[in-house]
Amino acid sequence: MMLKSGRGQVLEDIDSYDVLCRIMNNLKTKSTIQSKKTTHKDSRVELGKESDKNGKNCIHELHSGVLGNHQEFLIPVSAMAASSGAAFTLELWLSDVGTVFPFSTGTNVATTYKLEQVSYDMELVEVTPEIMTDIDTELSQGAKIPLPYKSWRQYL
Repeated sequence: MMLKSGRGQVLEDIDSYDVLCRIMNNLKTKSTIQSKKTTHKDSRVELGKESDKNGKNCIHELHSGVLGNHQEFLIPVSAMAASSGAAFTLELWLSDVGTVFPFSTGTNVATTYKLEQVSYDMELVEVTPEIMTDIDTELSQGAKIPLPYKSWRQYL
């Protein structure tokens, strides 16, 4: 997974994103897993049932340090927008099917997956004009916008 600003600067580059996702999924409570089992792909919830043979739509919550749902701070999206009008570009690389659906090996059904109709939902908050004036003044004087993020490291 790679997240870039609207100007092309790499904000986040996560290798082995699938490993991070499995770790974060393993930290979920049983009640959370059960409540989201119909919409979220989780290796502890069985897929491949009769009703899933024609496909299953899944929701994936990003485990991004900048855009993840654990982010507690505001990110000035308007300051990130480039001339193209986009504030961010998110690039995802598909993992091997055995990594995404490890429980499907050994079954008679060929397991595949694809991404279609991808969308990203986020909550936008508008700050008061006074706050934006302060931010714009600071930026015009050469100040930088610090991005709040969480980070994880993988040691092999």
